[in-house]
Amino acid sequence: MSVEELKNQGNQAFKAGNYKESVRIYNSAIMLDPGNAVLYSNKAMAYIKLKDWHGTLATCNQALSSTEPDDKTKIKLLWRKSIALQELDRFSEAKDALQKAIQLDPNNKTLTQDLESLEDKIKQLDAELIEIPIQFADSLPPKYMPRKKFFKVEESDIPPVPELERFPRSPTALFLSELSKKQPSEREQYYKYVLQMDSSVYTGLFERSGLDSNFLEFYVEAATNYLASSDDRFLENIIKHLEAFVKTPRFSIASMFISTSQVDTLFNLLKAKTAKDLRSIWT
Repeated sequence: MSVEELKNQGNQAFKAGNYKESVRIYNSAIMLDPGNAVLYSNKAMAYIKLKDWHGTLATCNQALSSTEPDDKTKIKLLWRKSIALQELDRFSEAKDALQKAIQLDPNNKTLTQDLESLEDKIKQLDAELIEIPIQFADSLPPKYMPRKKFFKVEESDIPPVPELERFPRSPTALFLSELSKKQPSEREQYYKYVLQMDSSVYTGLFERSGLDSNFLEFYVEAATNYLASSDDRFLENIIKHLEAFVKTPRFSIASMFISTSQVDTLFNLLKAKTAKDLRSIWT
């Protein structure tokens, strides 16, 4: 089988959501044509879908160091490298990769928005750090020093931990991101929670830090679940939410983790409810 045939086969597996299989096929193609940067770029995208950040990073680095990609492919590789580095909390390296990509395409809004969001995140992290000169370490309050003695503590002596608000009126981005970890028995009530939210809440939360991929996955699941039922209470909200999401920074990244079949199902259900093709919202 030729390189082009393998590439097409890998693309078909990718479109079908068979990301592990697409990686295997791209690897076979790379063995035949190790200098083909597009194959590495496609493979990196499959790793992103699998949330295999080390695989994504290794693939991008290999392509950037051992092939000669054209500018378009190099931009994709640098961007995908940046995504992996951000997920691995290697923010300064992610920023460097994004800046290199922007040098090749200064007018790319997706890249510049991602860089702005990343810089905001770095500033927030820096603001949380406190630098203490080493000469003052011994004079730190006890709570900052390691304990030298350990005591048995009775359970009755431990103060109760206040229960977190289950459905906060003003959720944090972290709270929304964690919804994807809810057990199946709990998810239904949180579906209602995210769907009834005013779209301005999401706009305010994500306008600087960017849309969270875990939350977007959960939201699409929630919207699909309700649109498949006879319950139309949240129909208008869902449309407004989707319109708000696509305008937030990092939507293009977050949406990578939503399969084509999931998006198709969502918008087919919307079309059945509204008699309108609203797919253009997503694109």
